[in-house]
Amino acid sequence: MKVSPSTPAQLGARWIAALLVLGFTWFAFSPALDGAFLNWDDEANLVQNPHYRGLSPGHLRWMFTTTHLGPYQPLSWLSLALDHAVWGMNPYGYHLTNLALHAANALLLFLLIGELLRLGRGPAGRHLVAASAAGALFFSVHPLRVESVAWITERRDVLSGFFALSCVLAHVRMCAAPSGSGSRRRWYGASIGCFALSLLSKASPMALPVALLVLDVHPLRRIRSDPDATPRALVLEKLPHFLLSCAAATIALVGQRASGAMDAAADLGWLERIVLAAHGYAFYLWKTVAPFGLSPIYPFPEAFDPTERRFVISAVAVTTATAILFVIGRRRPALLATWLAYLVLALPVIGVVPVGLHLAADRYTYLPCIPFAVLFGAAVRGALGVRALRSWATALAVLSLLWLGWTAQRQARVWRTSTALWTHALRLEPRSFVAHHNLAVSLETRGHVAEARLHYEQALEVRPDDSNARYGLARTLALAGDHASAVRELELVVAESPEHFLAWHDLGAAHLELGDPGAAARCAGKAVELAPGHAGAHFVLGRSLLELGHDERAEQSLRTALRLDRDLAAARDLLRSRFGVREP
Repeated sequence: MKVSPSTPAQLGARWIAALLVLGFTWFAFSPALDGAFLNWDDEANLVQNPHYRGLSPGHLRWMFTTTHLGPYQPLSWLSLALDHAVWGMNPYGYHLTNLALHAANALLLFLLIGELLRLGRGPAGRHLVAASAAGALFFSVHPLRVESVAWITERRDVLSGFFALSCVLAHVRMCAAPSGSGSRRRWYGASIGCFALSLLSKASPMALPVALLVLDVHPLRRIRSDPDATPRALVLEKLPHFLLSCAAATIALVGQRASGAMDAAADLGWLERIVLAAHGYAFYLWKTVAPFGLSPIYPFPEAFDPTERRFVISAVAVTTATAILFVIGRRRPALLATWLAYLVLALPVIGVVPVGLHLAADRYTYLPCIPFAVLFGAAVRGALGVRALRSWATALAVLSLLWLGWTAQRQARVWRTSTALWTHALRLEPRSFVAHHNLAVSLETRGHVAEARLHYEQALEVRPDDSNARYGLARTLALAGDHASAVRELELVVAESPEHFLAWHDLGAAHLELGDPGAAARCAGKAVELAPGHAGAHFVLGRSLLELGHDERAEQSLRTALRLDRDLAAARDLLRSRFGVREP
């Protein structure tokens, strides 16, 4: 398989097209640069997590051994650590890196589509360059990419995507190199190395070796063009990739199980899992064609019924499409190869092994929808090669990409703040527990206590037994001065979750406000027992003991509170006014 050298004019056209791809991608996602840290894992991963903030041996050890919140992603943590070294806790820098990586992925895909389309029939020229740019932009400015780019936590998508695309590009160039040559061996090693780096960023590309086998059959046509490329030889060639995939899959399962992300779907049988997978395949394909109603959360049904109409329709559609494409595959190999690559790349995230409480997620399309981008580029090239269709094809492709970019920019604005994100999610799904709860947290943080209380109450209507939502409701009641109601809610929280030390702390503070220092001391004592390093618990205990007349123990608790938090002015003031302590 040989690739013809490009002429100077073609090289110039490729540079112009590459700059267009980069520029339009950057423009479509530029609103994300103004985004904040979101209360959708950004808080737990970044704002409240000191472990990634440094490059010392201790920090690096944590990055390469942790499965914090489930995923194993040491290179993603390392990239976030570099962001912190440059930007501190300014979210702009983190968003800038996400967007830069996504733009780089668009450029890699532009190069990859160009390589693949050169293998087809017809002259290269400007049609190939235009088609490559169209395919790359179909991927890069599609609104389904917004979640992966605009959400800092999903750094792992754009980083693993960069190395996965590099792996595929290296594989294609390996196949173009002369058999047995040094360049072929170098490209082979680069393919393995890039795949390993991709898995160290996120485990979801683990099915990529199978997609490479699909690529070998079409469009690379290695079995036909190379007598040494037997099916067995091609599988053995991918053996290092498969071994890396097995290791990544094992670590991913251990991490997700340890985080509890798989608990919600633990009782699902194989029939239910297959139904979920079929729904996912149909759902992502439909959202690729019609990207309307995109949401950060597509809730799992409260009562999952595999015979529900949407699941049955999805299963029938996916089965029928697969059967038809296998029948016409000999005449339309590009369609079959695209479909198989999509099925394979989506397999790790499609629901066979369900993770979390969502039915689907836009971020799961980052790699699986790349085959559709290649097909789009091929379709554009084919249409441009027909003189009668050229004008219409150009207009349709340009209008489609402009519309996708405009829609992506609108969606990126949704992801700039937590309040905007969850308000948008509730417009699409008014009974979403996650959206109500997270919007309540955001509103409470901004001081909109009454609105936050309403959303906590609506969250509890969906899940009456959720202790976190009930704790949030109690917090807003206390902030509004209704301490009696707050006590009732907090007592339900500690009955359901006796290890919830913050609830014990707040319960003690509420009893103090109601004039019951004895109950306050008991609750604060429990909070201190559960969280000895929490300054607020020691402070509430000190105040309670002070009102009970236990001055010596009160002074000790207040000193401990101030030692744990030197900025706790209330503890310092009490020590000075009641005990004459000038500098505790």
